[in-house]
Amino acid sequence: MSLNWNLEKVKDQDICWVEATQDDPNHGIVAGEKYMSPVTNSLIWSTIAVDLPGITEANASEFFARIRIWETLFGAFLVRAEVDGKRPEGTAAFITEDEVIAHIGLTCNVSPVSRAKWLKRIEIRDRRFESLLMGRDYVTLRQEDHNGETVWAETSVGRSRLKSAPARVTKLGTDYRIIGVAWGALVDRVEVKVDDGEWMPATIDHTEEAERAWKIWSLDWPSPSTGEHTVTSRAIDTSGAIQPAMDDPIIANKRTYWESNGQVTRHINIS
Repeated sequence: MSLNWNLEKVKDQDICWVEATQDDPNHGIVAGEKYMSPVTNSLIWSTIAVDLPGITEANASEFFARIRIWETLFGAFLVRAEVDGKRPEGTAAFITEDEVIAHIGLTCNVSPVSRAKWLKRIEIRDRRFESLLMGRDYVTLRQEDHNGETVWAETSVGRSRLKSAPARVTKLGTDYRIIGVAWGALVDRVEVKVDDGEWMPATIDHTEEAERAWKIWSLDWPSPSTGEHTVTSRAIDTSGAIQPAMDDPIIANKRTYWESNGQVTRHINIS
């Protein structure tokens, strides 16, 4: 459906239409003719983003509040002219409340959505949120609980998920050594658990250092009993974040393959 608009009820028509001072062939503008103000044009298209069919005396404050939220999250609706050689950024480039009020009377064929449906919550995420009708990269789909309500969140796949894994077990006489790797973040230390025992600190090989290089770690395992054992590792980064267990909600509630950085458990048979 096309977006239809009407400006006839806007009191000051001069704010809606601007007289061109020079030709602009790229936009079909001829000097002396009037064209739609960039602010007016932005407000018309913003009705889709804020889900309001226009600006009235009753909803002007609501219209402005929704625009401010939208622009804060996604950026300004229009590009402002340069001032002293610099283009305004952030709130300086946003549509102002006075500009919204000046356009009372603007109408569009947008279906209205109540405040409760338009904005149920505001979340701060460490990665871009990606949903329907948005440009999408590799996406992780995860089930989340918000005050008892199940919400499905889609976020772009991160590049720095904290990971570690036991890679092999070598025999040293009657003893054994567990060797593994950790990567994906600024790794501070690695801990290893055998069967249902306590977490034990592994030794990281520091012979070759680089900020985000893979870390080779090891743990001596003296005289293990015969039979099958489980070996699990977890990495901890410099901020204290711990690689999640497989039953952690951030892993267990994930419905896509990406970002599977849960703790890895190996099954070892000692004969």
